[in-house]
Amino acid sequence: MAKALIYRAVSDVSQELKADLKAQGWSIDFCDGMLEMLRLIDKESYEVVVLNTNRLGMEICVLVGTIEALKKRPKILLSLPETGECQSSTFPAFGFPVIKGDLTPAKFMEAASEAI
Repeated sequence: MAKALIYRAVSDVSQELKADLKAQGWSIDFCDGMLEMLRLIDKESYEVVVLNTNRLGMEICVLVGTIEALKKRPKILLSLPETGECQSSTFPAFGFPVIKGDLTPAKFMEAASEAI
């Protein structure tokens, strides 16, 4: 079973998302803080980490840079809302799959298959 960690998942969606992805062969963990995320990445073997954020810029750079500095390097997926600066036509190319809008099982599977 493939493993994924989802950082800052919307709580009312997370259990449904977890059940749907489990049916598709994924084991899903959730975390809210950066230190918790780093501890879990170090402890577990994740194929994918999904970073949910509503802002571009420094927050993403810190999260990505921190993950890439670890010995274990899971694939990174970025989940962004379709509002504000995330709608910009000058959206930066991060070099990893971006999920725009609500994180759904279908969007996760598409981005994960692109990343792996």
